[in-house]
Amino acid sequence: MVPVQVKIAREAGDASGFIVKERFPAGWRFMGANPPITGEVGDQGVKWLIPGGAGPVTISYALQIPPDTPLGGRVTFDGELVLRDDGATRREPVGGGKVLTVAGIHWADTNGDRRIDDNEIMPAYYLTEEMKGLGLDWKTIETIWSGTGYTWDDRQKRFEVVR
Repeated sequence: MVPVQVKIAREAGDASGFIVKERFPAGWRFMGANPPITGEVGDQGVKWLIPGGAGPVTISYALQIPPDTPLGGRVTFDGELVLRDDGATRREPVGGGKVLTVAGIHWADTNGDRRIDDNEIMPAYYLTEEMKGLGLDWKTIETIWSGTGYTWDDRQKRFEVVR
């Protein structure tokens, strides 16, 4: 499971709505979002219609990686904001990381050292809370943190805790 967040800052005084479109790799399965998507899940993407308002907007969603994805494989993400500006439609790309390497590293292990340490557990906890109900496995994260590390079992397609 891969958590994805899109954070949009609204400029002061700009209370207009917008559309967010996110495209993900072919074969990856959309697991859910907060806020819920607008419409249906497409073959490789989802959309949100965000109403006008003040303040920042955070969109969170989770994707399931296909089990046959080889380690070392690189996949590309793409997204855009669609805004109505002075009667015309304007499109802006979503910034941030666009390429993900599938590496058998848990998403909460931000430095890739095959353990979840004290510096990584709290951000993982906050993200898991923000994305509650989207399938992020807090129990596994907590168990890895309590142990001495983890490995990736490629046959069973899961993380194994090292004690």
